[in-house]
Amino acid sequence: MLLMLISLMFGYQANEIDYTKTLQKYKNIQERLFDPVKVNEIQIKNIKTDKIGKIGDLTDLEKDVFIVLFAQELSAQTTKLHTVLQKQIKEKPSSEQKIKVFYDELQIMRTSFAKEFEDFVCKMIDRHKDEMTESESKNLISRVRGFHDKQSLIKRNRK
Repeated sequence: MLLMLISLMFGYQANEIDYTKTLQKYKNIQERLFDPVKVNEIQIKNIKTDKIGKIGDLTDLEKDVFIVLFAQELSAQTTKLHTVLQKQIKEKPSSEQKIKVFYDELQIMRTSFAKEFEDFVCKMIDRHKDEMTESESKNLISRVRGFHDKQSLIKRNRK
């Protein structure tokens, strides 16, 4: 199921977007990716052996690294879609309302995803503190927060 969602999600064309289906795909992935039970059922394919397994078959560290990498890719894809929608709103005023509603819903989903992603990374760092150096931990959370800050996805209390 997720393999199909991934291929559909990453294969969109800007002028062929079914807004409702696309947003629902992103929400479904987000719901499964950060749920400790549901994530274990996500199927993955080993590109070397073509064997299909489940994320739950991985070690805890492998699973967490996979989730971080996949979440980073999903963040990049939703950012790309966000940019496409901004461009469409400027270029096609006649369809602006439909696109604007989807744009707003996507932004809400991106914000919620960013918060869940950062929470996950913090918990992952804590779970694997014996397997990650302090430098690796700081670098990872810094990169994730930096991306979210650049996209203005999370409001932070700055002193």
